[in-house]
Amino acid sequence: MNWYDKYVTVTTDEKWKNLLREVYNFASKNSNDISTYTAAMLVNNKLENLLIASNGFPPGTKDIEGWDQKPKKDQISNHAERAVIYKAAKIGLKTDGLTMIMAWVPCFPCANSIIYSGIKTLVCHKQMVDRTPKDWESELADCLKLLNKNKVKIIMYDGKIGKCKGFMRKENWEP
Repeated sequence: MNWYDKYVTVTTDEKWKNLLREVYNFASKNSNDISTYTAAMLVNNKLENLLIASNGFPPGTKDIEGWDQKPKKDQISNHAERAVIYKAAKIGLKTDGLTMIMAWVPCFPCANSIIYSGIKTLVCHKQMVDRTPKDWESELADCLKLLNKNKVKIIMYDGKIGKCKGFMRKENWEP
């Protein structure tokens, strides 16, 4: 049994494949993070891409001493989930009831943003989630539990995406 099994619905439904590919491709082209590229997309009930954003650093970050070292790196960088929610707020896009497509699973600050913004469904990629470092599994399982308690459905696509690249913990891989 995987650490996430009791919180997610695993599917091989191909309708998620192209959306996840779009997320991976956007992340690889737009993230300025130095260790992992991620993106998050908001879609409506017709699965139309409404908005997408990647993780990364705000302008001016490199002027801050130690910006690329933990813990400061983690404090300055913005995760893709929050980035797309902030972007939606900036343009006045209502997020209540939308679905978020993302390759990985959210941390606590991102889970909180998802809950409070009214997003009802998350779709992630099993093969990316399976790359989660062991020492993060317990915390991320608690994040999934919190999302479930707040009636956020989590769907995990199990399958090869193809025609895209992944970059996690400074390692290239093929989703």
